[in-house]
Amino acid sequence: MTSSIRDTELKADNGANIIDYNGELRFILQLYFFNISMKYVKLREIGKNILKENNISDYDFDSKELLLFALKTDLKDYLLKMNDECEKSIEEKYLSYIDKRKKHIPLQHITHEMNFYGYSFYVNKDVLIPRFDTEILVEEALKKIKSGDKILDMCTGSGCIIISILKKKGKTKGVGIDISDKALLVANKNSKKLLVSDRIKLIKSDLFNELKEMEFDIIISNPPYIREADIDSLSDEVKCYDPYIALCGGEDGLYFYRKIAKESKKFLKQGGYLFFEIGYDEAKAVKEILLKNDFCDIEIKSDLNGFNRVVSGKNKKF
Repeated sequence: MTSSIRDTELKADNGANIIDYNGELRFILQLYFFNISMKYVKLREIGKNILKENNISDYDFDSKELLLFALKTDLKDYLLKMNDECEKSIEEKYLSYIDKRKKHIPLQHITHEMNFYGYSFYVNKDVLIPRFDTEILVEEALKKIKSGDKILDMCTGSGCIIISILKKKGKTKGVGIDISDKALLVANKNSKKLLVSDRIKLIKSDLFNELKEMEFDIIISNPPYIREADIDSLSDEVKCYDPYIALCGGEDGLYFYRKIAKESKKFLKQGGYLFFEIGYDEAKAVKEILLKNDFCDIEIKSDLNGFNRVVSGKNKKF
């Protein structure tokens, strides 16, 4: 570790000295030469303090999750052993995870796991990390989906949307489309992990370009919708680590809504539904896009924070 001007000594429960170099904790010689160990609860406290000093907003939660990940255990088991002496290998592993997280590498890129709609999904740097707000999109679509329906997930990414729907609706089938080969590998991994690979087809395509003579009851999409000029204002975790192509929705953030709404008409059954996740300030504009493309029964739904999050419309019957 590098040295620094500011050295702040901390005292571990077992008497071992720890020196904080501008947020980097160094265990001094007696910790090793005298084989002194610390308790898991103290190790977590150290991790929490490092993350807090490095402006990680969820420092308390993340320090806990990374320790559980290092231990390969759950919270219940951790609580039973929190006052046990920590194994040196676990200590080193945990602090290496903390070192990554303090650099604003997302928690999910360290653990490669994200819980979404009650299911555990594999994630990496090639896909947008699923957001809890997107669960509202799944919830609203499920209200309209019937047994046997065929569903298209446009811009599928990790596959969390379509896979969650297939898990909840056992007799449905789905198609996931993405322009990224690497994203489709992640979606495929998740479809196998969650045992729906026999009911989903994954297709590499620039929107509908490679889709041939298929018809769907439901089309659902969480497309890129951040305005190009707003990307730099996003948190480091998002702008530096989520794929740019999964974020940028063009100059006004509406590029993909226009394209998908227009092109979906060829593939959506009459009376079928199109569902979009939207940015908090895009509801009016997306509603107008749907109306312009002959969708009716437009609905706008809010997330748990009260922000507009989902816009849906019904394909008119002629």
